[in-house]
Amino acid sequence: PPSHSLSYFYLKLPESSQGLPQFFIKVHLDDHPIFRFESLIGKMEPLVPWMEEAGKEKFLIPEWIFRADQDNLPKLDHQAGGLHTWQVNLGCELREDGSKGGFLHYGYDGMDFISFDKETLRWVTAQPQAQKVKEEWEEDPRWSQGSKVFLEETCIVFLQRYLPYKKATLEKI
Repeated sequence: PPSHSLSYFYLKLPESSQGLPQFFIKVHLDDHPIFRFESLIGKMEPLVPWMEEAGKEKFLIPEWIFRADQDNLPKLDHQAGGLHTWQVNLGCELREDGSKGGFLHYGYDGMDFISFDKETLRWVTAQPQAQKVKEEWEEDPRWSQGSKVFLEETCIVFLQRYLPYKKATLEKI
């Protein structure tokens, strides 16, 4: 079987502004958008017909990623006034050889901020202001361990759950 991936992109603004949603999530399966959520609409929207059927089960929104912006975005915004964005890109991959991969990256104002190394359970900073965040996250081993479990187990389960719906649709075509 070929490799498959499931990824999430999450964008958060400190507050709704000028008709923009306060937060937005888009989910991709094998690099194709399959559903989205935005705070202005307030519900999940399938972006491909087969996700309507898959959505009857349960959409996976990794709510724990919200912890990061709730804890840290206000501190960062306070340091530098104006409108700022917090981005999260995370996902998993099931490779042809059966091995698994996963990634978790946070961005701030469109620039790399901090990312997770699931092999070492450490956070890697890309900006000096991320150092304090790194220290806080590494103080709580549950945060790193939970991130690893999501990337290596939970995300893979949902990836495997969504694939049959996609395959069934392609077989009909």
